Amino acid sequence: MELIVVRLKDQGYLNDAKYATAFSSYRRDNEKFGRMRVVNDLKAKGVHGEVIEKAVSSVYDDVKEENLARAYLRRNGCRSPRTGIRSRRLASSAN
Repeated sequence: MELIVVRLKDQGYLNDAKYATAFSSYRRDNEKFGRMRVVNDLKAKGVHGEVIEKAVSSVYDDVKEENLARAYLRRNGCRSPRTGIRSRRLASSAN
């Protein structure tokens, strides 16, 4: 088993840094998730904290998270914070 892992690492198939960067970019661009959501997801997948910090920082350096939050709310049917029940439901599901 160890030989297989070494071989996969040598061939570039097991690379946490590349994975974390690609995962972060995908989540930012396609799902409009913020930095903390991506950090938590990568931690849950077992990626090392230093690797996560480097990858997420490089991907989210020039991102305004307010814009991501607005896109998320638009995508989920919430026009403004005053739209009532739907807004409260979204806010409570984020916690």
